[in-house]
Amino acid sequence: MGIAIDHAGSIWVLNQNSTLSKFTSAGVPITSTTAFSGGGLSNSGTSYHFGTAIALDGSGNLWAPSYACGCISEFSPSGTALSPATGFGTAVAANHTATQNTFPMTNPEAALVDQSGNVWTIAIPAFYSYEYITEFLGLATPTTMPLALAAATNTIATRP
Repeated sequence: MGIAIDHAGSIWVLNQNSTLSKFTSAGVPITSTTAFSGGGLSNSGTSYHFGTAIALDGSGNLWAPSYACGCISEFSPSGTALSPATGFGTAVAANHTATQNTFPMTNPEAALVDQSGNVWTIAIPAFYSYEYITEFLGLATPTTMPLALAAATNTIATRP
């Protein structure tokens, strides 16, 4: 289960059933009786999510790994899915016959957004003997403004 706190102090939780819940800083649920899903993250009722880390980007969008679909999903601060229905990334075929070099991601467990807006995932598939990291270049909103742009606009040390 992953937890993140956004700029407004709201608490996001990646549930074990592949959904997201949102709470106020006092712990009061913001989501209705059904949690957020979509954009590759869904509660199919047949598989469980083993994600351990979710991340926020510079726009306050939440990034969550979806173990079941082999993708990463993006949600707006209001919980609307922004990623495609299948999420970002490519899943391995169900028979797992793909070789190590023929797919970019399977069973992601954690997400991270770096200062430049790159989204990183890590996966440790149980049926393989290796771990791997996938980087999606510039997929998210940067969390800091590039120095050249900040210098040109006289906005050094400010958020984008």
